[in-house]
Amino acid sequence: MAVGFSLEHAQVAPVGASPVHKDIPAVVSWAPSITASRTPLRADASIYANAYGAREGSGDIVFAFLSFDVLVIINGGTKSTSGTGAGAIDRYEQPGASVQPAFIVSGFYRNVATDKNPHQAVRVTTPVNTAAPASASFAQETFFNWTANTSFTQNDAGTMIIYETMASLPVLTAGVMPVNLAAPGA
Repeated sequence: MAVGFSLEHAQVAPVGASPVHKDIPAVVSWAPSITASRTPLRADASIYANAYGAREGSGDIVFAFLSFDVLVIINGGTKSTSGTGAGAIDRYEQPGASVQPAFIVSGFYRNVATDKNPHQAVRVTTPVNTAAPASASFAQETFFNWTANTSFTQNDAGTMIIYETMASLPVLTAGVMPVNLAAPGA
C-alpha cells in the first residue's frame, strides 16, 4: 500500500534503444488512466457473456514552464537559437502536418504512508505515448499552463503502464531519474 501526495517529478524521452530523458520542468499534473469498453450479451433476462474492447490509455500532462526540449519530444518539430547576448532568440517550430512521435512518460510521487509500507516512492511509467500538440491558453492576470493530451498503448512486450514502489526516493541526475522498462531481473 502506498499513499501519494504531490507529483514530485515527471520526464519524457523518445521511444528507442537508448532513450534520453528530459525533465518536464514545473510539472503540475499527470493523470494516466486505462479504460476498456464492455459489451454484454443479454438473453433470457440475463447476461450470458461479456466482451471487452481493446484497452485504451490516456491522460493529460500539465506543466507550467515552457521547455522546448519537452515540446520537441512530445510534439516533434525543431528548436533553434539565433543571435547573441541581448539579441539572442530561442525558437521552437511546430510543423503544420506531422506524425506525432512516440515517447515515454515517467513520474514519481512520495509515499506518505510509510507506516503501512516502508517504500519511499511510487514511480509510474507509460512506455509508449503520443500526444496532441501541447498548447497553452493566455489570459490577463492569470498563470497559464501547457497541456499535452496524451494517449498510450502497450509496448512490444505487451506492457501498457508500469507501477513501482521504491525503497528509496529516486536519485535525479541532471534533472532526470533512471527508468527501467524491463521487468526486475529480466
